[in-house]
Amino acid sequence: SLASYPLQLPEFWVVLVVLMGVANSKTPVDADISVDADTPPTPSREGRKILSVAMIGVLAICCGWIFRQQKGYYEGYKKWNTLKMLHHSKAYEAAGEGYEELVPLMGHKPEFLFEAAQCLNRAERYTEANKLLYRAMKLSGDPMIRYIAAKNEQSMGNYQKAENLLLHAIDMLPER
Repeated sequence: SLASYPLQLPEFWVVLVVLMGVANSKTPVDADISVDADTPPTPSREGRKILSVAMIGVLAICCGWIFRQQKGYYEGYKKWNTLKMLHHSKAYEAAGEGYEELVPLMGHKPEFLFEAAQCLNRAERYTEANKLLYRAMKLSGDPMIRYIAAKNEQSMGNYQKAENLLLHAIDMLPER
């Protein structure tokens, strides 16, 4: 679990680099030991220096790769904002096509999936909308996702499935 979420954020990489630097710095015990200029460095100290440089190099390469990967997400978020304007302008067909293009990149965001499914729902593309909604159900506990999926199932004539989805949504928030 440590490698799954925290290392996706650049802040954790920076903290990791700082911690590695602190771990490889001189401790007060090392500072008390004076080394003469004539004394050759011990193999353990040379090994620590080489290991430190190698670790910092590997971390720098990893950080660069992660920052490069983030550029694709930045472009995806920009396009999502444009699609939101189309969605609010009620251009559902055009917005739905744009949303479908972004699903491979932004499919980890339940808000995005819900919004895309709403566009497809309003364009009466219920099957495609429900594919996105079922994916969003795995990522979020929002009962509105099940409610919209139930409406789609009802529109397609799958009344039993719609009823099951609505009952599950009621169980999630019984006060409603």
